[in-house]
Amino acid sequence: MCSSDLRHQKSMEQAVTVTIPGKKTYKPAFFGSLVAGSVDNTGCDETMDMCPLFASMPKVSLILGLMELKSKASWAAAATEFIWAGLVAYFHVGIGMWCQSFTTSPDTAFAVAKAVLIIIAIYSAASSGGHLNPNITFASFLTGHTTFFRTVMYWAAQFLGFMTGATMARSAHGWGVSGTNSKLSGCVVESNTDAQAFMLIMPSWFFFMAAIAALAYDSKRAAFFGPVLAPIFIGVAYALTIIGGISVFNSAECIGISVATNNKTGQEWMSVLMPLFSSLVFAFYYHFISGCEIPLLKRLSA
Repeated sequence: MCSSDLRHQKSMEQAVTVTIPGKKTYKPAFFGSLVAGSVDNTGCDETMDMCPLFASMPKVSLILGLMELKSKASWAAAATEFIWAGLVAYFHVGIGMWCQSFTTSPDTAFAVAKAVLIIIAIYSAASSGGHLNPNITFASFLTGHTTFFRTVMYWAAQFLGFMTGATMARSAHGWGVSGTNSKLSGCVVESNTDAQAFMLIMPSWFFFMAAIAALAYDSKRAAFFGPVLAPIFIGVAYALTIIGGISVFNSAECIGISVATNNKTGQEWMSVLMPLFSSLVFAFYYHFISGCEIPLLKRLSA
């Protein structure tokens, strides 16, 4: 065969592309980027054959995300939530102890330090979306960013992570069985009535989630803030909720510390039910008022 024929054959081989049906790259919902619309950097090689979340499936299957349970990427994201929830719990205790030594403005010092911790954690836990809070995961499920089964996976990882981190912090600082919830900066709502506690928690949580929605959930708005600025503004919003409202809205944190100290305050239910109710109100706002996009509806209509 002459050299010209060889060159022609080689050029033909380069021009031919083989497309295998159903081999689209699988990208799990709310995975691989800090904010919607940013560049996907998961490096995930899973296909629709292996984990067909975006394949032609019944709508119920899309909402539930049953195939997430077979996805290595989804389990890796849950493991990321576990690790960073534990680290946040561990340093939350240290920050609380440090701030308790302040004679002036301990709450402000705690708010600033905790905001820095949250910003770093969101950056580091980018592969999971950096939820680190069961109530954030629930809100992202209601807004269509997270499937039901991924929500359950994240919840398990977050609660176990916070329990583990709080227990490690208690052990590291040498507290005995009599260690109190307050030493570990546990969740305490200083209010006279449950109604007063509700009015402290609900506006704070709604403000925090509305900030996340504006900064991270909508791709058009996220294009402005990007994956660099969004976590910083989310951290600032978190600090403001501590200074101007209350931060008792991470149920994994509150329950994890109570378990680690074996000292329940009796107010743990507030960190669970009140933010969940606020998330329902927020979901109504997100779907009908905010004008943000809803990824789940896009998948259902695809």
